[in-house]
Amino acid sequence: MYAECVYETSQNYQLNVQEVIAILEKDERTSNIRELLQGDFVPGNLRVGGVNLRPRKYASYGDYLQVPIISLGPAPYKDLSPFFLGPVTYREDGEIKTSSNVENHFQMHKLYETVDKKRLTSGTGERREVTWQWPAQVHAIRVPPNTEGSYKHPHGQGWWKPTKEFWAWRSYGLQHHYAVRRPNGKAIPIGSLYDGKLLDLIDSRKIVYEPAYRQTAYASPTFWKILKMLYEGRRLLILDLDGPKIDLYPNGIVADYEDLTLGVSVVSEVDPEGKTRYKPYGHAYVLCKMLLELLGN
Repeated sequence: MYAECVYETSQNYQLNVQEVIAILEKDERTSNIRELLQGDFVPGNLRVGGVNLRPRKYASYGDYLQVPIISLGPAPYKDLSPFFLGPVTYREDGEIKTSSNVENHFQMHKLYETVDKKRLTSGTGERREVTWQWPAQVHAIRVPPNTEGSYKHPHGQGWWKPTKEFWAWRSYGLQHHYAVRRPNGKAIPIGSLYDGKLLDLIDSRKIVYEPAYRQTAYASPTFWKILKMLYEGRRLLILDLDGPKIDLYPNGIVADYEDLTLGVSVVSEVDPEGKTRYKPYGHAYVLCKMLLELLGN
């Protein structure tokens, strides 16, 4: 398959997939690479939808195959959950570092003023086990501007200096073998501390989360299996807990590349009762962007 050749080339020459395609397009022998990658894919054959856990419910649409890329979903699709993708290799503070999985890579770069005592478990009965345990701590202190070791809030909400407890929490969490979705519950972080900068939510999605997901998803055989199905003309509905909410979009939505690209900067939406609520940027959106890039958008 053409896409597999593109991926192998990217690995051999340490380029990202889009860089390989750009090079091939400049060569008259492979200038139609995007057409070759598209195969029988038709715009509209790829949709993205949401998931409710209790009770379990998936968005659905006609004869589209439901593809739940969540940790509690069926194999092999759950392999594309951030809980299972990893390790993540990244450069920070001039060094090459690794995180155990995509979820922890994103969560443990968040800086909170305080963290609550947490004891998270998974499983039932005798199979129940502790997946995360941490005491209550202060993780950041507000300090005068330009204090040594401090970071300026991106939207002018002061300067914050991480405590030694934060650095210990982060170091342990980045290497923790269990994925931890909410290490501090639903508390709102000051921002994400990454490569010497304090990032807001939108930039943390762009700089921390999406590159980590892309890197690890490209390395998953399941990604290429899904791409092959689309290449062959299959209709797929990619499902994610943080995808379009079922109460608003019970059939999901068409995966449109431009809309998905703009979506990373959207942080709120209006529910059926007219109330504004937070809009997450789930990994299904990133996955659909990756697929569309290889299918000619």
